[in-house]
Amino acid sequence: RASQPMGALESAAAMAAAAEQEQQQFYLLLGNLLSPDNAVRKQAEVTGPPLHCQA
Repeated sequence: RASQPMGALESAAAMAAAAEQEQQQFYLLLGNLLSPDNAVRKQAEVTGPPLHCQA
């Protein structure tokens, strides 16, 4: 099965799961960047993923 291409439904489900995971990571990073705890904010600034814009 691994050698077969994914069907459209499986591909859409995989893309939705990846988008949900990225959204969760974004909100976690945002929460850490807005934290009143200076140590938490500093860690988020240092270890956060690189930001990029998609056209």
